[in-house]
Amino acid sequence: MHFRTGPLRERLRDAFGEEARLLFAAERIAAPYIARRTVRDAGGEASVPGWTPLIARLAERALALGLPRLAGRLRQAAPALEDRWAPALYRHGYAQAAAARLLRTMETRPLRAEESFALGEILVLKGLYGEATALFENALADEGMAPRARLGAAFCALAMAREALLPWAETATPAYGGGWPLADLEQLQQAIVRTEAAGWRTPWTAAQRRRMNDGEDEADHALHDRQK
Repeated sequence: MHFRTGPLRERLRDAFGEEARLLFAAERIAAPYIARRTVRDAGGEASVPGWTPLIARLAERALALGLPRLAGRLRQAAPALEDRWAPALYRHGYAQAAAARLLRTMETRPLRAEESFALGEILVLKGLYGEATALFENALADEGMAPRARLGAAFCALAMAREALLPWAETATPAYGGGWPLADLEQLQQAIVRTEAAGWRTPWTAAQRRRMNDGEDEADHALHDRQK
């Protein structure tokens, strides 16, 4: 297998210097491993000390630079990364690509805590609070993920309560129960704002937010989304 990066390699060298040279050098090193592997073997790279952690770091950096195709090619050289790839995509803003992977994963096995949390966040973005709550509750099993998952579930509960109250608030008047739905709605909104500000969401840069609808096979955009 030969990877064709074309003029992109030279342009990236100019834009990112040594880092881009290292990434593409790693791709060239990885290419023979991918070409030889007709059957994917998660332990096949075990004979190279530190191989999987190295490829993981390089692939993550490629995602951070807006190079999903390059990151995907690097990932193929370390099949052990397959199960960690959806959360990695999500961390770097590729929400749509991560969701597609996670939905496919759900057909074959239960989601792990980090995967459940990522998919829960994606469903929150779509306003599917009930479904997101179940995923956040699944993520509570992981001690490290539990604080954020608990806040995510609380946010969903508040959002669902707000949605349930809105029809009442639209017809509320002082003559109708003293306008209680409006007061409750205001309290809910304040609680939602406080929960939102508690830092449970995955922090994205502006460049990462622009990737939300990109697929894994989108063109590499590092030259357009240079991160400061």
